[in-house]
Amino acid sequence: MLELKNVYWVFREGGAKWIAVSAFKNCMCSVFLVAYVSALLFCVDWRNVIQNKDSWMATEVPCGGACLFIIYANVFVTSLLMIWSILSSILKCRSAYIIEKSVQCALNGSVSWDAVVQKIAMGDVPIERVNFFICAEMRQTAVVLKLLKIHPASFVISRYLVWSVQNTLSISRRGISLEASALNIEIETLDIVSSKRRIKKLTAILLLTSPFFIMYYALRVLVSEFHRHKTRRGLESYTWSAGAKYDLRKKNELTHRFKRRLGRVQRHVEAVKKSRKSHWALDVGFSIIQFALTCVVITFAAASFVSIEEGAWNEPLGLLTGALSACLMVGSNNSSKIDAADVLQREEKIRKRIGKESLYVEKFLDNRALHVLKELVGVLIAPFFLMFKLLPRLDEVRLAIEQDMPEATESPDLDLDLDLDLDLDAELENFFH
Repeated sequence: MLELKNVYWVFREGGAKWIAVSAFKNCMCSVFLVAYVSALLFCVDWRNVIQNKDSWMATEVPCGGACLFIIYANVFVTSLLMIWSILSSILKCRSAYIIEKSVQCALNGSVSWDAVVQKIAMGDVPIERVNFFICAEMRQTAVVLKLLKIHPASFVISRYLVWSVQNTLSISRRGISLEASALNIEIETLDIVSSKRRIKKLTAILLLTSPFFIMYYALRVLVSEFHRHKTRRGLESYTWSAGAKYDLRKKNELTHRFKRRLGRVQRHVEAVKKSRKSHWALDVGFSIIQFALTCVVITFAAASFVSIEEGAWNEPLGLLTGALSACLMVGSNNSSKIDAADVLQREEKIRKRIGKESLYVEKFLDNRALHVLKELVGVLIAPFFLMFKLLPRLDEVRLAIEQDMPEATESPDLDLDLDLDLDLDAELENFFH
């Protein structure tokens, strides 16, 4: 008997080696961020910094009484969570090496997933049923979003919020038997008592750590997005939202195949999305401004060469030339556009590869600034979401999960009318009411 879901986890991450490398990197970054945020809170006198005084080192605690207690409590609880995270990472790495050794099959991507399954089963196994079992968590999360009448493209859906939901639902399977001829999967069910207890515990932890953890998570997300943006080239200034996998994914489509399919279509979606923002008047005005700036830059550059090395205008001209050149570089990156025929071709490619209209798919491709904002909002609303939205409807979630059969062509149809055109204010107002 082998846990195919855990085997696929090692396969998806490229093998136990890369799981260990990723865990080490994440732990070291997390430890640095906790120390860094603590130093910003306790070692810097921000009043002196704001007043532009020479001494910026803090000589006394930033506040007293209840405020100081809250800060210390946040740091203490977050540090405990960090220690738990490090221990959890060590156990994950150990588990990954054990799985890779026991499988005795290459899990680094050199062998296809279908071949891995067949070698584990030592016979013919329906791949569709294997994928059904592996993709259960994705389907279950999609069911929860449907029950709560929150569309995956909604502003309130973030990776942090999805993580909170997935880690509070205690879902267990009654049995799985791997045979040479077939994979028999029994119904999964939700333990309501355990789920209620988990929701209350996690809500308490999120509320206790919220001020300090928001700073930590904000820096983590910002640094991560900055790194991704700097390492990518071309049009990729957008990122897929957390809800994309719960709407654009095909039934029982494995994660690595879904990411590959999204990657192939992303440049088309982004180009079409940018083309919708352009207008002939704005394009004309932008072209005129860009032409004028180019003339000024050339003039300043020529004047800086002609001027004497120690001349009074040399340094200001150099600074202006650099600043205007940077503006032109940014403008040249944003001025690329495609014609109407190319837009139609790209829309057709999107329709074929995703199976939905381009206008619908574009809602799941967010600007990176919006993506960061979504993640930060997710940290704020997660405890309230769990207590007031998820907890009262656990009975309905249990029923929906038990209807999730291998024979079903889609996830349970809950017949919900989900409106994608709600603005942010309406969504948040509806959420808190």
